[in-house]
Amino acid sequence: MPVKRLIYVCLFIGLSIAGCLQARTRLSLDSLERLLDLPAIGVPIVQYSPETEWVLGGAVQGYFRCKNQSRSSIVQLSGAYTFRHQWYLKTSGTVYFGRRTSWQLSYRLGYRDYPDSWYERGNRYEWKESESYTSQRFNASLQPLYVLPRHWAIGPDINAIWEKTSLWKEQAMMGIGVMAQYDTRDQQFYPSKGLFFSISCSNYEPLNHRYRRVAIIKTDLRNSVPIYKSLLFAWQHISQWAIGKDIPNPMLPTLGGEDMLRGIPQNMYRDNALWALQTELRFPIYRLLRGTVFASIGDVYNLDKWRWAVPKVGYGLGLRLCINRIKVNVRLDVARNNVYKRWDTWESYSVYFTAIEAF
Repeated sequence: MPVKRLIYVCLFIGLSIAGCLQARTRLSLDSLERLLDLPAIGVPIVQYSPETEWVLGGAVQGYFRCKNQSRSSIVQLSGAYTFRHQWYLKTSGTVYFGRRTSWQLSYRLGYRDYPDSWYERGNRYEWKESESYTSQRFNASLQPLYVLPRHWAIGPDINAIWEKTSLWKEQAMMGIGVMAQYDTRDQQFYPSKGLFFSISCSNYEPLNHRYRRVAIIKTDLRNSVPIYKSLLFAWQHISQWAIGKDIPNPMLPTLGGEDMLRGIPQNMYRDNALWALQTELRFPIYRLLRGTVFASIGDVYNLDKWRWAVPKVGYGLGLRLCINRIKVNVRLDVARNNVYKRWDTWESYSVYFTAIEAF
């Protein structure tokens, strides 16, 4: 890597750290806890991979509460640019609003011209070889849910996907369905108790007539159980089904990444059906600092050619730093998987640095 680029990276990291230190050095821990009510948080993004070289960017999350609402809304914006002139920009959020009747509006919008890895479809257990490619992709989703009595909400689920790569033909799909949600959690970002459940069923129609219609069904069940004071046990079960023929690759359920089955590389395992179970033991360390021990298990399957395989496992440790009174955390996770047998193989470890819990 050229020396000039290395200098730019060091300056970016140094300025980010210096800015954080300058904002914090004059505050004691006690005064910090009293003043900790930040309306927004910014996190720098610094990464390196052979496909992208250095990646520089940032993520900003804003928090606010609409009138007559007990829950806090969140809006997120993130973007990055690589030294190989690749980039992405995305925004997402959930807004709670309304007077006599309450609404919950969730959205996601993003575009990227960015490298990705293609793995052979299936749940083959051995370590898979990947093929790198660059993907131009636009995705949008919208879920306006009407809040019903007794913690229920229901509404339409609208999605659009467009992708163009060098590995397969241009894909464009439009999905319309329905979503139902049940939520008794005391906090949406770091709950100490309560149950969350959602189910969505959508029908996707091809916009470029190269594929057939696809039905997507998703379920998400989460629970947080207090054990003793701030010691918590949290778990999540996810299932997804993609039903149809000639299903576009991006619409197949996939394991891995920073939120689902940490430790498994993203997109390494994908097929028609998916299930995953995640657990976390969350414990306090000191003041605003918390820790976690997590483990997860799951796999993907083909509905037409069922094949049993050893489930994929991810596990690891994490640190959490609380940044405001609605319990939003900056998290750092180090995870490992059961695909590699040797402890000294670096590919078996994954590091995630982001905000908000995985579930």
